[in-house]
Amino acid sequence: MADLQSTADPSKLSPSAHLNPRSCVTCRRRKVKCDKQSPCSNCTKAHIPCIFPERGRAVRRSRKAPDNELLKRLAKLEGVVEELSGHVAAEEGGLGGQLLPRSDTSSSEKETGRLVINEGRSRYVSSNFWASLTNEVDDLKAMLYEDESENDGSSPGSGLSVTNGRDGFVFGYHSLATTLRELHPEPNLIDYLWQIYSSNVDPVLKIIHKPTFEENLAKAKFNLDGLSKGTEALMFAMYFAAVTSLKPEECRSMLQMEKSTLHNKYRFAVEQALARAGLLDTRELVILQAFVIFLVCVRRHTESKKVWTLTGLAIRIAQSLGLHRDGTAFDLNPFETEMRRRLWWQICILDIRSAEDDGTDPSIMEYSFDTKLPLNINDDDIDPETEKAPASRKECTDMVFCLVRFEIYRSLRRLNRVIHLGYRHETQRQELTLKEKEKLIEDCQLMLKEKYLDKCDMTVPLHWVSAAVVKLVIAKIYLIIHHPFQQKDGGVTVPQETRDHLFHTSCVVLEYSHLIQSWPAASHWGWLFETYVQWHAVAFILTELCVRADGPEVDKAWKAVDTVFREADQFEMEADSKRSQHWKPLKKLLAKATNVRQAHAREMMTRMAMEEAAALPNDDVRDYWSTPDAASGTATGSLSPGTPLPFGVDVAMISTPASGLNAFQPVDNLTVMSDVSDETTTSWQGWNGRIFQTMVNQGWSENPEEYVNPAAPSIW
Repeated sequence: MADLQSTADPSKLSPSAHLNPRSCVTCRRRKVKCDKQSPCSNCTKAHIPCIFPERGRAVRRSRKAPDNELLKRLAKLEGVVEELSGHVAAEEGGLGGQLLPRSDTSSSEKETGRLVINEGRSRYVSSNFWASLTNEVDDLKAMLYEDESENDGSSPGSGLSVTNGRDGFVFGYHSLATTLRELHPEPNLIDYLWQIYSSNVDPVLKIIHKPTFEENLAKAKFNLDGLSKGTEALMFAMYFAAVTSLKPEECRSMLQMEKSTLHNKYRFAVEQALARAGLLDTRELVILQAFVIFLVCVRRHTESKKVWTLTGLAIRIAQSLGLHRDGTAFDLNPFETEMRRRLWWQICILDIRSAEDDGTDPSIMEYSFDTKLPLNINDDDIDPETEKAPASRKECTDMVFCLVRFEIYRSLRRLNRVIHLGYRHETQRQELTLKEKEKLIEDCQLMLKEKYLDKCDMTVPLHWVSAAVVKLVIAKIYLIIHHPFQQKDGGVTVPQETRDHLFHTSCVVLEYSHLIQSWPAASHWGWLFETYVQWHAVAFILTELCVRADGPEVDKAWKAVDTVFREADQFEMEADSKRSQHWKPLKKLLAKATNVRQAHAREMMTRMAMEEAAALPNDDVRDYWSTPDAASGTATGSLSPGTPLPFGVDVAMISTPASGLNAFQPVDNLTVMSDVSDETTTSWQGWNGRIFQTMVNQGWSENPEEYVNPAAPSIW
């Protein structure tokens, strides 16, 4: 009896006797190992109620029904395998047979693949076979799951450090063992940085949904230790973007710190936050949002090669999340669909911009996605609880600047269209005729005018900038499609009238670009505009200036070029050598054009001195040419800054080099071309050959398109 009493005494029970015989409901549903304590450690960490099934033996299921169901599923899997085998055989045998979709798989899923969503994470599965197979495997796993499999589970935190270690190689390992908590600013400064982001970044980079982010930020700033890794990465990206948008003097006055200090701090923080969040295998949209914001801002710091490489990673992550397929194909709610569209199209813009910087073709092809354009709505028109997608507004909205860029991107991709030829992954470039390209540009311009520009209020800075960007890009694309490099004969047959028009158009492109960057009402968006160098226009003008010595258009062109190189000297040239594949050949062209200009100026002054001397009596002529100034080609007192000269050339312009050009003195082996003073007899082919042959002799590539590719579709 004593033994029985002692056995029944709770104080003397073994530790295992206190455990629940079965896993809690939450652990069972999540298929993770439960320690069967009450409450269990997993539920305690997650701050959720821990509920255990009632004690007693679980009702044993009849095995007959599952067995029959499993047999049906296995038979279906065998059919899928046979379908794949037949598809491969048809391809290899060249039978050209068309396989009909199975009745239990919708045709839309066959085309778009499948998006697997679980607790805010998503994974895209493409192709008929894998979408079908994944459906079956998921169902079989759910059916075969039994309590005994819980012993093979792992805790939620297991393997986390290993994953982070793998991601660290992209941004560095040195902080993976440290906390990022100290890198967050104080709550009041978080609010201030968000205000800066809302004003300087959000209008031109619509990735974050402002109302939702503001609500989350209000909670997160007082509980930084409880942040999810994705939210923390997005917050650091916001800090980094806000600082990037400020000028150094603004940083000192507004944040009481040097911009370089804050830039380095928040860049380090966002890089490490992305690594900790598992960027390389992420299935969370918020992490990709943070990554894209980071890449757009890093372009401001001129690391073009790195941005181009990492943009490829962003594209792959986006495809793995199914962003290249429109959300309506997966029955996503309107809010998710809209945010996915905004992010995908921003990645498309980033792809084409980074490709132009690196001198390569964009990675995203027209045939490779079907994601629709975002709606023309304000952020207040939609939220996570919206059940029905709002209608696009007819007036301009918060999205106007981004939508204008997206529309231009969509139209211009057709200028350099590539046709996909199926499973062999071969491509064939489909060239459009010049007339077709001109028609495409005209249609694009008309569409933008009717859809957006006619509704813009030019007193609103964002509307004015959007309209200016449209005019700038249309002029730029006109220049690109008519560029002499586009001609099969290298431009030999380009009429002088066309060259004059292109020269004028190039000047307009540079003037519009400078106007957008320098307009005070849009200065807070200058951080984005300054990253867009008009390579094509600069290259065309410099090449023409080597054969155009005077005239009003020449003076205008020199002022435009002077501005470009002066701004580049301040912004890029000294800070980054990674864009040298563009700048170095342009510097050589600049030196060449400068030599031609100086030679022409000397010739003009000598000619004027001779004409002035010829008008003097013989004795005075003899005395005139005996003076030192006359012997050097100038006449004392004969010229002043106000003296008019032939062809409208100003004396001050001749005697004083334009500001910003002093750093680009004539390069060795680039001599003045006295044989090209007659611009009407000089062919593009001959001139380009001489220019680029000089570069080849000094170690440059023979292919000028390696530096500035006029055929590449581009967007400002």
